[in-house]
Amino acid sequence: MSSPDRSGRRALARLLPCAALVLGLGACGADIRPLYGSLQGGATVEAIRHVDIGPGPDRIGQQIRNELVFAFYGGAGDVTTPATHRLELTVTSSANAIGVVRNQNLPSAYVEQISATFVLTEISSGHTVATGSAFANASYDYSQQRFADIRAHRDAENRAAGVIAGDIRNKISLYFANRR
Repeated sequence: MSSPDRSGRRALARLLPCAALVLGLGACGADIRPLYGSLQGGATVEAIRHVDIGPGPDRIGQQIRNELVFAFYGGAGDVTTPATHRLELTVTSSANAIGVVRNQNLPSAYVEQISATFVLTEISSGHTVATGSAFANASYDYSQQRFADIRAHRDAENRAAGVIAGDIRNKISLYFANRR
């Protein structure tokens, strides 16, 4: 039997990459800052509270708007402070069959594809300061029971709307965080 070689060189060789990694992360950490808050007291969160969100163009657009209102204002309803920016949404959606029951030509599953574009405008100047898009897919199983199928479709739309709202919130937060 042999015992493991515990020479100082091997131990140093194992520790050197770890030390380099720690030093590298420390150097990178000098420029890392929170996205939804800042060291100066939450300027990004405060700026987001001054965004007026326009009405959704349809049911899905309204669901995205409701998710954004909750995210921007913490569930407190619409903006109560004077708005400095306005957010407008455009939404498109489609449901496509992704599976067919053999010998019946009936769809077995659908995928709901929703995409949204947004425009963030500064109210005082009327200039567009940020634009972007977001999309999400949500699948659901087809049911021959009418109410169950309608409910599954609506739940898929709501899931996709939540994903899109989160993506838009992140993009708007990033705009305000980088604006400083």
